[in-house]
This record gives sequence, C-alpha cells and structure tokens, in this order.
Amino acid sequence: MIQRIQSVYLFVAVILQALILFLPVSHFSSTNMTADMFVSGFVNNETVYLTSNPLLVLSLIIILISLVTVFSFKKRIFQMRLCIFNIILNLGLIGFFVFLVYYFSNMFSVQCHSYTWAIILPAISAVLHSLAFRSIRNDENLVKSQDRLR
Repeated sequence: MIQRIQSVYLFVAVILQALILFLPVSHFSSTNMTADMFVSGFVNNETVYLTSNPLLVLSLIIILISLVTVFSFKKRIFQMRLCIFNIILNLGLIGFFVFLVYYFSNMFSVQCHSYTWAIILPAISAVLHSLAFRSIRNDENLVKSQDRLR
C-alpha cells in the first residue's frame, strides 16, 4: 500500500523535515556580529556559537517516525497514532525554534533577528501529517464497512 495518497503526504513531510536540517531558520544581526540559526546550532562564518543538540535530535526523531509511519501500512490504527504524535512533535519543534531565537537574542544582545522561510516547514509538515491522518482514517472506515457486509 505504498502507492496510497497518505504515503505521498508522508514522503513529502519527510523531505520537508530533511530540508530543515540544512536550511537556516533565523538570521541575527548586531553591531559586531551576524549569525544564522540552523537546527545544529548558531553559526557565524562557519564558527558554531551555540549547539542545539535537542533540536537536531527532535528533527531526526520526526523524520524517523514519518518513515516508520509510511512503512507500517498494514497497521492503520498505529499509523494514525504516529501521525498525531508527529503533529504534536512538529508543533513542539516550532515552539522550540521560537524559544531558541529569543534565548539567543537575549544572550548575545542581538538588535535585529528575522525568521527565514524555513520556519514554516514544520507547520507544512504538520498539515501534511493531518492530511495523511484523514486519508488513513478514511481507509480504516472503508475496511470496517466492508467487514460489515460479510
């Protein structure tokens, strides 16, 4: 059942989560420095100021759970639970991004910070997981309706 629409949603979510690993999420500027926030940490001219290992681990967990969700197509209830769990993790990832931006801004007294377009990728991933959840639920309802006819 890899060819189902929910598998497409989940594969696109995996690709978006993988993009988050390589794109800057926020840009900081001050009178004496500029830095970019990546999932792995805060980078200024290839020098890492502050590492963010929990953020990296959370992103990798989301990717892993999405892949497990794709390949557990015979267990639809389990797939639905993993989709809900991934939605919660993606929203937590966004919250963690915002927390780290303000923490870094206060720690280094940054005058200006801006988010890049990569900050919306976890939100898009959460929407794709909710669409996958809805498709999986429709498949489960279809199977249950077929069982009643027998």
